[in-house]
Amino acid sequence: MPTIIGGSVPNITFSDGTTQNSATSGGGGGPGTFQAIQSANFTATANNIYAVNTAAATIYAALPATPSVGSYVTFIDFARTFATNNLVLTPNGSLVEGISNNSTIGVNGAAVSAVYSGSVQGWLQYSGVTTPQIGGYAANYLVAGGGGGGANYNSGGGGGAGGLLTSVTTLVPGLTYTVTIGAGGAAGTGSGNYNQTSGANTSIVGSTISLTSIGGGAGGNNGGNAAPYAARNGGSGGGAAGESGGTGVVPGSGTTGQGNAGGYGVVPYIAGYPCGGGGGASQVGGTASSSGPTGGYGGNGTSSTISGTATYYCGGGGGATQNTGTGGPGGAGGGGNGGGSSVRNGVAGTAYTGGGGGGGGYDGTTGNGGNGGSGVLIISYQGSQRGSGGTVTSASGYTIHTFTSSGSYTA
Repeated sequence: MPTIIGGSVPNITFSDGTTQNSATSGGGGGPGTFQAIQSANFTATANNIYAVNTAAATIYAALPATPSVGSYVTFIDFARTFATNNLVLTPNGSLVEGISNNSTIGVNGAAVSAVYSGSVQGWLQYSGVTTPQIGGYAANYLVAGGGGGGANYNSGGGGGAGGLLTSVTTLVPGLTYTVTIGAGGAAGTGSGNYNQTSGANTSIVGSTISLTSIGGGAGGNNGGNAAPYAARNGGSGGGAAGESGGTGVVPGSGTTGQGNAGGYGVVPYIAGYPCGGGGGASQVGGTASSSGPTGGYGGNGTSSTISGTATYYCGGGGGATQNTGTGGPGGAGGGGNGGGSSVRNGVAGTAYTGGGGGGGGYDGTTGNGGNGGSGVLIISYQGSQRGSGGTVTSASGYTIHTFTSSGSYTA
């Protein structure tokens, strides 16, 4: 400390009118008053510092009740065990960073200070570790279900794309969210079989969000509307088969807000049994054409830049034809092409896009349908990495977590 010549040490006055002495006692916006070590659940009072010992168990600290604007409180990891046994802050009637959920502090050695800003946003973190520890942060998401399998047997409808959800949500630090990635549906295979299946759901579920994208519907077989011939409903619906037996064959329907219906086969019957394409995230599956004949195109998916690159997701599979003609093309977003007389087998939907499989064709030998493409889940937020889980990359100032298999995301 420097030597003061000719007088005593001055009492420094801060810009808010408080002095060195009053600030150190906890008044006027200073660091607060250090309290006894907390080793059990407690309720904090304003303008105090709490060292919290979670060595034995998780501790719940209620934030001050009925705080005034400018009230503040600080929490310190006494034993450096917050990652093992968390400190959980409960709002106690106020918002925290604009949300009403508990805040879990799970970083060893964390020291976090919060100030009460008023009723609109509530408590705001203003000091502490680099990564915010309380409240929540905005994150973009893309959730794609598994695509439906393409049908076969005298030609089959294309599989519908998996359902697609994209928007923004709030993730709460310290909370863990369960991620399930939907597999693509199995293709119809073998002569006379109706064994194609719909895609499985993709989801992310936790205490603050629950999002599920429905798997795409399988394509339909020639033979009618009843099971096992019928095209299946799903995130997007499977394409209908060409008419066989005097009744119109109906495509599968999509899920509102996630995808579209499949396309129709040609009615009434013509040689080639041209089948409809599976529905896509942004477009209904194409209706088959008697010209050629040609299977219906798979409906297009939706483009997103959430991965850092513009990519289409959830395109429908193309419908197939029999004996003569050409299968329909798959939709943008991983949809597989339908089979025809020259290329009998339908093409599989692309993995990790939720694309539907193409229908299988026929030229005297039954071709197989294409499997649906598996789903994917992507989380993206601005800034450096906050959460953990999935494959982590970065682009244009965003951190990106990509899940191609089931797991968990910790915010």
